Amino acid sequence: MKKDVSNARGDSGFTIIELLVVVLIVGILSAIAIVNYVNALDKAKQRQTIADIREMAMAWERYSIDHNTYAVSAAYVFPDEPVAYPDLVAAMVPTYSKTFHQFDGWGNSYEFSLDGDRYAIRSKGKDGVADDDYENPDPRDYDTDIVFSSGSFVVYPAE
Repeated sequence: MKKDVSNARGDSGFTIIELLVVVLIVGILSAIAIVNYVNALDKAKQRQTIADIREMAMAWERYSIDHNTYAVSAAYVFPDEPVAYPDLVAAMVPTYSKTFHQFDGWGNSYEFSLDGDRYAIRSKGKDGVADDDYENPDPRDYDTDIVFSSGSFVVYPAE
């Protein structure tokens, strides 16, 4: 009579193939999750930038009501010479806003401009490069500029 010794060596564990398959599946799920996480971070930064611009624009509007002009200094002209951030902070904080943001969600400096009775606040988006043309912007692209001018968004992301 032959004795069955198949279980004597502990053959009840996983094979290397089974372990590799599990590791592969976990890797694929992790890659998908990381891509979605990075996209969610960019979306959050974009939304924060929009909220910051709205807050700064409202401060500029309140300033214009009190001073009957958008200008914080007569020396600046839109778009050739931007309004300097320190000049805006000196004019707006703390009377019209508790804070005046200098950087967008991606850490790039906002640009402020003035042309007589129009002002503009611009975030250059994720890439930090100003767009040349606002005719057909892609609002789903995080590199697209976000521009607020005299009471409304000129370029902004789609919902």
